[in-house]
Amino acid sequence: MAKSDETRKQAKNMYVVYHMAIKDISLELDVAVRTLQNWKGEDKWDDERSRLDGDAGAYYTELYSLGCAMAKQIRKDEEAGKQVSTSRYAALNRVLQAAEQAKEIEKGLAKPSGKNAEDRKAAAIAQIKQSLGVR
Repeated sequence: MAKSDETRKQAKNMYVVYHMAIKDISLELDVAVRTLQNWKGEDKWDDERSRLDGDAGAYYTELYSLGCAMAKQIRKDEEAGKQVSTSRYAALNRVLQAAEQAKEIEKGLAKPSGKNAEDRKAAAIAQIKQSLGVR
């Protein structure tokens, strides 16, 4: 890989993953702002950044939706006079706690941590699975 290809890849990573400004990337990599802007447009860096950022709340959203569905079913059963087992309440509680933990974890995904996006995603998944008791 040529040096300019390596630099281009590094600049893209700094912009997409670490949300660095073009001006700051320019100073750090000693690349002209105009060159970075061209690369950004040609390689659609903003699309990748949006896609990556859009994934940040996915786990929380899924867990929260699951919790809402569970709560609605419990309420429906209660209103129908059915006995609801304590294990269902406990399961609902675990899902809602996991959703809140996922929300906190996902907040940290957007912050630069020295890890690449895949490592951060894997770590978040591992923490969420651990909080759910899934292996």
